[in-house]
Order: sequence, then C-alpha cells, then structure tokens
Amino acid sequence: MARTLGLRMLGLDYITPDISQPWQAVGGCFIEINAVPALDVSREQLLQMGLAALGAEPAAIPVLLLVLPEAQRVACADWLAARSARPALGWLCGEQLSVNAAAWPVTGSLAQRVAMLLRHQCVERALVVCSAAELREGLPLSALTGALIWPGELDEAWQQVLTRHAEALHTVRSPAQWQAILQSFCEFPHAPDQRPVPR
Repeated sequence: MARTLGLRMLGLDYITPDISQPWQAVGGCFIEINAVPALDVSREQLLQMGLAALGAEPAAIPVLLLVLPEAQRVACADWLAARSARPALGWLCGEQLSVNAAAWPVTGSLAQRVAMLLRHQCVERALVVCSAAELREGLPLSALTGALIWPGELDEAWQQVLTRHAEALHTVRSPAQWQAILQSFCEFPHAPDQRPVPR
C-alpha cells in the first residue's frame, strides 16, 4: 500500500470492538492512513524508521515561498491544483497540502504544516504559499530558493529577513507574474541524484 501511494512507510489506523475477531464478524475497519505516522518507539527505532523514510544521505529541498493576500492565495491554490501532477513537487497553500497530485487538508501552525510537507519522502521541490501573518509565526527553514511577495504584504524589516534567507526576493504585482515564476519552478528538472546538499 505504501508503494502504491508513493511512500516508504505509512501508518494505518484500525478500529474494532474486538481485535481478536475477524473484521467481518465485528465490523472492524481502517479509518485512516497516515503518511507521517506518530509512533511510540525508542530513539534507535525512530532513527531506523527515519533512515528508511528519508534516506541516509542529507539533502536540501529547494523551497519557493509566496506571501500573498487572501484573494491571491485562493487563486494560487486553484492554479496549483490544476497543475500539481508534477513528479517530486509538493506544495502547501493555507490548509491544503499536495504531493504528486494527491491533496489533503492539514492543520496546525505554518511551521507544523511546512514540516509535514518537507517530511514527505517524494518531495524534492516545495512551494509554500502563506499570508504575512502566518510567516510571522515562523518557518522551520534556514534558507529559501526564492521568495515572492505581494506589494504591501510585508514591512521593510520582514523583507530584510527574507533577503538574508532567500537566494532571490521578488515583488509580484499580478497573478501573471507569480504564475510565470511558479511555472518555471514547477517544471524545473530535478532528478533525485541531483538534489542539492546543505550549505
């Protein structure tokens, strides 16, 4: 099942009134599939599972950040959903996360949602679309491939923060501008053996 979903591991939640009986007899059923299962395990077991899920080699995932107002975030989510069947591409927009055209709702802080996106073993490029208020909560990233900002969304101090952490910072003034940059990022060929290493 994990291979079919493009995962190295997954967790299945099964509910039943009597675990000793066949599901047909007591109405047991699977209620959830977890791409990032929470497990009560030892540190060594967790390390082994992490290596199985993430691989033994460290790598940096290129991340493009878009800081947009609400109306543009909705339009961006729609635009991404129509084009999300890109190998190794993952994106997060609001409370919607998508990897290789599979999408699901996510909750939590922006940092928690971004961490969930980056933990997915299929993601080799990531797009994060957020509001200025969400960005001020913090991101679990030390560097960005680029950042796109809608005019007036971030004050000068926050623009300076992004300038220090992003390889490129652009102001986008229309949907056509962010769409062109996203199109280029989404189509960028990025074979697994060419993943960049951390700085």
